[in-house]
Amino acid sequence: MPDGVWRILDNELKGKLGGSRSEVIRSLIVNYLIDEGYVVATAPTPVQRRLASEIATLGGKLAALSQALEDKGLLRRAEWEEMKLSEKRKRRLDKRRVGSVESPTRDS
Repeated sequence: MPDGVWRILDNELKGKLGGSRSEVIRSLIVNYLIDEGYVVATAPTPVQRRLASEIATLGGKLAALSQALEDKGLLRRAEWEEMKLSEKRKRRLDKRRVGSVESPTRDS
């Protein structure tokens, strides 16, 4: 690895993510796999599943509202797109919050 990477591991991450280089690297890899949806920490509870369903319903209502505002000329598509999270990031956040047990897919 380049010297700059080792410097960051030793000076900034060691002690925060682990006590040694190998622990820091292990933590980075595990966190990456969780963020990308390859690893799910826990199965969702009934409350988490219900909340996920409610969030999905609200997402549909929000999409309908944005379309109505666009149709009336009160909101431009570009403004709306700037406010939205990318779909990949949204799925990652949803999986982290709810602990989805669905088969993860990887975006290319």
